[in-house]
Amino acid sequence: KHAQIVNDCKFDGIYLDAIDGSAVLGGEENFWYYGTKFIFEIAKNLKRPVGMEMSSMSHHWWHYRSRWQAWDRPLRGYKRFIDIHLASVKASAYFLPEKIRSNEWEHGLWRGHSPLIDKYAGVEKGQIMLPIHLGWWGNQIWAPPQIEPTFSDDIEYLGCKMIGNNAGFSQLGGVDDETFERLPLFRQSSEILKQYEELRHKDYFSEDVKRLLRQPGKEFTLFMQDDDRWNFRPVSYQKHKVTALDNSSASWSVHNEFDRQQIKLRLEVLMSVKPYDDPSNIVIADFSGSPGFVAEISAEGVTGGVNSSQEKTPDNQTAGIVSAKNSGESPRDGSYINLEKSFDPVVDLNENQAIGVWVKGDGNGQILNLSHRSPVHISHGAHGDHFIKIDFTGWKYFELIEIESSAISDYIWPDDSHFYVYDSYRHTVNFKNIEKFQLWYNNLPKGKEVKCFVGPIKAIPMVEGTIDNPAIMVGDKKIIFPVKMESGMYLELKGEGDCKLYGPRGDLIKKVKIEGEMPQLQKGENTISVSGKGDDDINTRLQITVISEGEPF
Repeated sequence: KHAQIVNDCKFDGIYLDAIDGSAVLGGEENFWYYGTKFIFEIAKNLKRPVGMEMSSMSHHWWHYRSRWQAWDRPLRGYKRFIDIHLASVKASAYFLPEKIRSNEWEHGLWRGHSPLIDKYAGVEKGQIMLPIHLGWWGNQIWAPPQIEPTFSDDIEYLGCKMIGNNAGFSQLGGVDDETFERLPLFRQSSEILKQYEELRHKDYFSEDVKRLLRQPGKEFTLFMQDDDRWNFRPVSYQKHKVTALDNSSASWSVHNEFDRQQIKLRLEVLMSVKPYDDPSNIVIADFSGSPGFVAEISAEGVTGGVNSSQEKTPDNQTAGIVSAKNSGESPRDGSYINLEKSFDPVVDLNENQAIGVWVKGDGNGQILNLSHRSPVHISHGAHGDHFIKIDFTGWKYFELIEIESSAISDYIWPDDSHFYVYDSYRHTVNFKNIEKFQLWYNNLPKGKEVKCFVGPIKAIPMVEGTIDNPAIMVGDKKIIFPVKMESGMYLELKGEGDCKLYGPRGDLIKKVKIEGEMPQLQKGENTISVSGKGDDDINTRLQITVISEGEPF
């Protein structure tokens, strides 16, 4: 029947999704056999050759495969996910196990971190001789805390890597007129990718340009010159999260690697949380008695634990002490330990998806990761990670909402749930069924014990926040955006006279006339600050992306 459909409809390709489930027919050891019989039967009944790709790989499938490692779509951390996908395609054999498995070549399993990603993602072809494919892809709208919107720069990043690698892609729906009407952000994304694909098919750009576009982490934007020729210019998108308008995060430094230019930016209003002492909060870890955390897994030479202490938080609650030591057998960026607390029965945190916690840092630079986990059979192993970098001393209060994504790949972690990349970039935690809460350390200094005091860890409801008349100051120049923004809205300033406010679906709310003189980003370091009228009883949280551009190719 599969072959008949392809023949009758004159399709040029077929993707065999879920063939990675072939083991259900005869166990893992016979995975290769049943999947192979199925593929061979299709091929035998095709009237003409067509492109063929599968959601897994066994040795005998090489005869018919014409694309390699189509991955499932990410839901966050899009740019780094694309780099990892490319590195995996080009260096697939890097993580072969000691004992070959019949279905080793699964998508989403490549376990390299930043040095390996950056080494392999940008090479021209690597180990692969087949055409490169960057599907599957699906656009997203804002759905906190686990799903990030796909903005235009995410789509341009994909388009640049497609042209640079002459890579195709496959779209998972979302391109029909009804969807475009309902979700304007998807229309914008499709229009951008259509232009990139047309230029790729025309082989419009030189090999020198393609080599530049292939560089992992490097970003470019497409534009039409005055002579009606398409060209690229380098661009930088620097994200910064503001956790409250009245704390130190409201002022930060941005490095402009290009020449002096007017500032461009995107300002997003994120979700906020209820206060730490709100009666609707749920305590998920209390250190007044036995903490209940067990050292579950650790890198070579890393030891640690969670214990009660006599230390008190600023609100006079008993703190626990989270300690660990790296003997030096593991590299600093792979010196992990998981200290885990289990819940039986599972805990329902569906209405309390954020975290509130006091932490007293020791300034040693380690990463403290607070992570929700739901059962693997429900969430496929999703990681609900939240990073705190311990580069401070003394007590600080943290409100943790958005699930971590790209920063995960800066470190080496154990493959504790068997779908390494997807667990951080694609899968979602089921907050109605939380079976574990984990305190991880990573990035531990060699030969030195680290200690952090942690107050009661509370699961807190998310609430929508607002900001009136947000203002941005660069140096001594300040501009005001005379609007009221709510969580999910974003504002894009692309130039003087080009400022627009959008809703969570990418719908244009209004054009905004800014007040004040447009600030200039100087070449080098720039101090930027944000202000405005937030809510009285909660912290207004923002994400601001500063955009700067270089000279065209």
